[in-house]
Amino acid sequence: SLDAGSLEMTFGPKAELVSLRDSATGRECLPEGASCPLLTLKVGDKSLRPVSLRADMEQRRVELGYGDGTIKAVVNVVVKATHVTFELALIAGAEPSGIDWGPFVTTIGETVGTVVGVVRDDAVAIGIQSLNIQTIGQAGRRADGSVLHAYASEHDGGVLGSKIALFGCPAEKALATIGAIELAEGLPHPMLDGVWGKISPTARLSYLIVPFGEGNIDAVLDLAVRGGFKYVYHPGPFRTWGHFELNPGQFPDGDESLARCAEKASERGIRLGLHTLTGFITTNDPYVTPVPDSRLARWGSSTLSEAISASAPTIPVADPQPFGRRGTLSAAIIGEEIIQYASVSDREPWRLTGCKRGAFGTRAAEHVAGADIGNLADHGYRTLYPSIDSGMMDEMTQRIVELFNRTGLRQMSFDGLEGLSTYGYGQYSRNRFVSQCFENWDNEVISDASNLLHYLWHIHTRMNWGELTQSAKVDVDHYRAKNCAFFEENLFPKALGWWRLGGAHADWEATRLEDVQYLLAKAAGFEACHGLQTSPGAVQALGHADACLAMVKAWDEARYLGAFTPEQREKLREAGRDFRLEPAGDKRWKLTELEYSPFFWSCPGIGRSAPADPNHVLSFAGSGEHHPGNVCTVRNPFDAQPLRFELWVLPSLDPGNEANLRIDLPDPEGLKRASGLPGGALSLAAESETIGGADGYRLRTNNASDQPSELSALSVPLAKPLDLRQHRGLGYWVRGDGGGQLLFVQLTSRGANRQYYTPIDFVGERYFEYPSGEMCLSRFYDYAWHGLAPWHTTLKGFDYGHVDRITVGFIGVPPGHEADCAIAGITALRELGASAQNLRLRLGEKELVFADSVPPGHYLIADSGGDAELQDANHNVLRSVPASGGPIILQPGDNRIELSWDGDGGPAPWVRLEVECRGPEEDVVAPAE
Repeated sequence: SLDAGSLEMTFGPKAELVSLRDSATGRECLPEGASCPLLTLKVGDKSLRPVSLRADMEQRRVELGYGDGTIKAVVNVVVKATHVTFELALIAGAEPSGIDWGPFVTTIGETVGTVVGVVRDDAVAIGIQSLNIQTIGQAGRRADGSVLHAYASEHDGGVLGSKIALFGCPAEKALATIGAIELAEGLPHPMLDGVWGKISPTARLSYLIVPFGEGNIDAVLDLAVRGGFKYVYHPGPFRTWGHFELNPGQFPDGDESLARCAEKASERGIRLGLHTLTGFITTNDPYVTPVPDSRLARWGSSTLSEAISASAPTIPVADPQPFGRRGTLSAAIIGEEIIQYASVSDREPWRLTGCKRGAFGTRAAEHVAGADIGNLADHGYRTLYPSIDSGMMDEMTQRIVELFNRTGLRQMSFDGLEGLSTYGYGQYSRNRFVSQCFENWDNEVISDASNLLHYLWHIHTRMNWGELTQSAKVDVDHYRAKNCAFFEENLFPKALGWWRLGGAHADWEATRLEDVQYLLAKAAGFEACHGLQTSPGAVQALGHADACLAMVKAWDEARYLGAFTPEQREKLREAGRDFRLEPAGDKRWKLTELEYSPFFWSCPGIGRSAPADPNHVLSFAGSGEHHPGNVCTVRNPFDAQPLRFELWVLPSLDPGNEANLRIDLPDPEGLKRASGLPGGALSLAAESETIGGADGYRLRTNNASDQPSELSALSVPLAKPLDLRQHRGLGYWVRGDGGGQLLFVQLTSRGANRQYYTPIDFVGERYFEYPSGEMCLSRFYDYAWHGLAPWHTTLKGFDYGHVDRITVGFIGVPPGHEADCAIAGITALRELGASAQNLRLRLGEKELVFADSVPPGHYLIADSGGDAELQDANHNVLRSVPASGGPIILQPGDNRIELSWDGDGGPAPWVRLEVECRGPEEDVVAPAE
């Protein structure tokens, strides 16, 4: 029996756990009938469990016997106040390729920290910790609780010396116990401004992400001060990765330029950091060109079966297997030459074909038969990797260490860390890279990475990621909130990721104040930091940039000082609830809850050549948005108040315009199943059909299961990519069967997607129109896409200039329903320049009239129920727009607002209306020091 903190562990005669008892509560935490060996050996293709245990606690060791007793393992055992350690000291009689500690199963499953290796409920925590970089720990869920496990591989760091700690403690002391184990066992225990990083206030600081250099460092630091940032982070400072050469345009004197920037920042109380892709090596780096380093990592190697000249277009190889794995570079190395190849022959003689000799500035040369040839490991970013055993990876970490120590940098991201495990290595390689940096930095450095690992939990300050979606509001309640829940499970500081502050782009709207407030409120609720990505130019162009930065400063200061009460934080993190925060004195703020209406997308359909009937101008209807029509029902949950709204004018569209682009699809027989559709997706039958005078498809599928949300789709590449930058509207005819399924059209551009949703809640033919794919983004999470359209290909920017694929199909076919619909005349609609004129909003007998013209891309914003502001696409105020009539007062409950406007001679444009309601204020006060 061993005491591991409050955990009493008892092993039986075969070194298997027979009890896991919590001494504080008396609870038995080992499931009945569970069999958990202390240490399992992997020998050949067998897993050997111990058959005997002999303990010598005076020598603090146990001897385990395996098989017929000829294989033995010696494990050192040390009992300490908070935990017990087990270290594999000796193996005799076998050379195992790997070992497993446990797995140890428990009855505790309320909260499972899969990465940190700690499981807990409201009373008890039990954990496992790896104590060196070759030992990989983890936890997992089971139907009856959880499992704790660690392992080591002879290939990755070796099995001898593998060491773990096991512990038990009251649930509320789990984090403090890990901190004590770090100190007792010499694990990384990073300090930030004198406080352990896991609880340091510094770890909760947000940061500004801006490309800086000697030419703009003063402007960048001014921007940081305006937003209240203490850390500024460069998203891409390097000309090459590998040797990590700095961009000479920003840092003309290399490291010395960066050091001068860091010194300027320090004088203003700001610390600098930078982003890199860890072990990635660019093809312009000295490791690759002009003479490639022989230590570049490989997926495999062979030899030349024949001699080749310097111009040979095919490369004969003895074994084709190492070259079957082709990445984005498809590069092979022979001596001092890199060759890119297009394919491998499918029969002998084996050859690499379609070769480009002397790739990446290397020199094409003759090579003799039998020469070594290797397939270089690469990444989708068109980069290569270092080998590890050769010491090449260690050279890269040494360069990072020297850069940080020489320049005084204080923040680092190990993005792309997972890449080091893609060519034959496991977590050990990632642990090694980060650990070497941490152990040799002179200064305290905040670090994060693209993924959290068990051992690196001790080193990293937080996680962050650069998935810049179009609107911070679209995914915060899903992807970002899910990440925060993961961090809480793993006792790790929380972060909400990066978000963009900037002006309008061809493929996205300028940053909206509402989105900024929403993300900041959720950050306060989760007590999470965030990263704001922008540039001085973007801020200068954005009319309400000062207001955005003031919001960031107020919210982050209140969060950092712990000003929000637990009740307020609970409200702030609740999905769908909006708030604003305004300074109200020294360390005091006013918090106001806001209620925003859904987006009302509307188009009167007047001035068109076809179809003329406004009832045929329809968009989608659902929980987040409403189909066009001039009546918007606005719910006011608060007291009576003036009408406040934002109206955004979009381009006008005309289905009959000669400049529209019909998206021609092949005959049904020519359609191909979408590649990579998930298993279990329904088949989709297609045949020719005509609707509204346009050619198209009749689509049918049958869901015989008892569950909805089955996917059925057909996908086809377009014969030629389409440039839709002036044709972002989409229109098509649909014949519905009233079955309730969702018909969708998906456009794809370079792997990014835009979906257009049509709920089939009608019978008969209708024309549907969408002014852009972006209008559908907020409903992405309403549907189960089964991997066809993952969030990171859908909620981010989309290149309308290169649309290369179209997919049509169904989602959410009801159980037992045979969907039978048709779609025809899919057309990209030319954006026309008509303005919205004489906007009118009526509530009951009161009508507000704005006798002005609002061009496409511009906003009309009213904040007081009367006059409004005309703002351009970047929210720069152009002029005040007086209102006549009114005032309109929103009463508590539902308010039925009628909206109308005119075109300026052509088709009337689309508009998007959103109404804001404000609740009462409440105080937010920072506690005393």
